[in-house]
Amino acid sequence: MRGRRADRTAGGGGLPPVLVAVASRLRPQVLSLLEQAAVSVVTAETGEEAVRAVYERRPGLLLIGTELDGLSPWHVVPLVREMAGIPVTVLDEVYSPANAQRAFGLGAGNYLAWPLPPEVIEGRLHHLLGEQARSGPPDGSAVTDDGWLRVDPARREASAGGHPLELTALEFDLLMQLARHPGQVLTYERLLETAWRLAGEAGGPARVKAAAGRLRRRIESATGTAPAPITTVRGLGLRYTRPET
Repeated sequence: MRGRRADRTAGGGGLPPVLVAVASRLRPQVLSLLEQAAVSVVTAETGEEAVRAVYERRPGLLLIGTELDGLSPWHVVPLVREMAGIPVTVLDEVYSPANAQRAFGLGAGNYLAWPLPPEVIEGRLHHLLGEQARSGPPDGSAVTDDGWLRVDPARREASAGGHPLELTALEFDLLMQLARHPGQVLTYERLLETAWRLAGEAGGPARVKAAAGRLRRRIESATGTAPAPITTVRGLGLRYTRPET
């Protein structure tokens, strides 16, 4: 089933699956290699299917080919990184310095050229999946409610001023971290670790600022009031302060 395929392997040791979105001519070889690495796999045949599968299957890693059909992988990579925050590895059929630079510039954590030595792919995948599994979802499941902002991690629902908020997964996680520490400045580094589950990634502050801007606009649109009570503390990070009503 496209984009919703059951796990191809029985292995994985409780690790989240790898979402494989590569050209059809490479797919059998890549899947065979992943089976040897004993990781669970979900497949997508187009860029559009890959984006859907990220939200439906919650993979721990996206392995995407540069020759993928449909929506360009160069559009999929930043979209997945910004909206879901999972690690992305770009797989090229022939090593290209230009493609490598482009992949890293768009937020990919790895750029690999085919063919891949089994020990390389196995080591890298297990490391990345293990990090993702250990970080898990953002901490705790208790509802945060200050009378104006309500965030329910279990239901993945949030509201502001009594108005429901339509948020992406990443925006929800960012809002949850801020709501749990009202009045405190959360550094960009801390937010990358807790909302994105990343640490020490280049361009981190810019990534957080962009997501915060989208989150503010969603809150302002839902509540009809501006500015949203999420402020940027220059050079440090973000702070949520409950509005006075």
